[in-house]
Amino acid sequence: MTARNYPTFWNPGTIGDPDYVPDLNRAREEGRRAGLEMAERQIRRGAPRHLLIGIDYERDFGDKGRLPVAGTYEDIARFGERFIRGTLEEHYTDFIFTIDIHPPTVIHGDTWWADELGNPPDVSLPLFMVLVDDNPNRPVFEAHWVDGRAVKQYSPRLMRQHTVNYAKHLTATGQGSIWVFIAHCREGTSGVSLIPQLGELVEWASIARGIQPTFMYKGHIAHVDWFGPFRPCMDVPDHPQGGIQTTYLDMIKASKSTEIAGEAEDFCVNAGTLQVLDYYGSQPDVLQSISFLGDCTSAIVPNSDVVKNLHATMAAKGVNVITHDAAFV
Repeated sequence: MTARNYPTFWNPGTIGDPDYVPDLNRAREEGRRAGLEMAERQIRRGAPRHLLIGIDYERDFGDKGRLPVAGTYEDIARFGERFIRGTLEEHYTDFIFTIDIHPPTVIHGDTWWADELGNPPDVSLPLFMVLVDDNPNRPVFEAHWVDGRAVKQYSPRLMRQHTVNYAKHLTATGQGSIWVFIAHCREGTSGVSLIPQLGELVEWASIARGIQPTFMYKGHIAHVDWFGPFRPCMDVPDHPQGGIQTTYLDMIKASKSTEIAGEAEDFCVNAGTLQVLDYYGSQPDVLQSISFLGDCTSAIVPNSDVVKNLHATMAAKGVNVITHDAAFV
């Protein structure tokens, strides 16, 4: 890594500045001057592919975002350093960045639910809904907040029978309960965008290496959740993206190595990583090619059983947990 081609615009100290505007022209110009070999030329010469997956590194999940994940800005600083190094060492050949994006009315939003007086739940902190009565005329759920306050009963205002079926599906498939969050990553808002300093790096690396980044959009089917990017929490057969996204999953097998990072570790990163492990469960050679960037992710609920179980599962499957300064393989 030399001073000649290191991106001079990269300044981790600006991450979190709400007024920061990415200078894409400068990023592109520095990418053009980086003097790096194009990734496709490497591949034509017989070099292997190396894939980087960044899950939901969006403004609304930043420490100051609408659904804040404490630690995201520091994660981005470390992820950015690895991204730069992997670009300058001509390691990465492919990038996937997932984008969580939602319409105004969604099953994980407050307006889907109402108490006996017609009021929505308080979503200043996350909560999950537990089905206690599946009466099709007025199903009843208990709301459990992460801070342990008293539970309260709510019913779905919309698609009542579907909501009951969806809750039962989540339980039967080991996905837990229906979570409800504050409004975040709304279509048409700035919260959907990549954190801008990362957006600059994507622009720079794409030009420097001739890589067209792949952006995966998820969360836009209103009546199901979509934590892991490779499949909604329940299939929606009448939607063109309502099933397993094999095109993207197959990119992992086509790569010699894959690295996964993102936000939040106990929700979308957890679900996405488990989707990968499930898809390749009978192919240990593929699983052993995957690394998890453990210091480039944070949890909404730190030290939860979800995070502990994720790490235990990765260890059992042969997935390596590494830090951002680990050597490339």
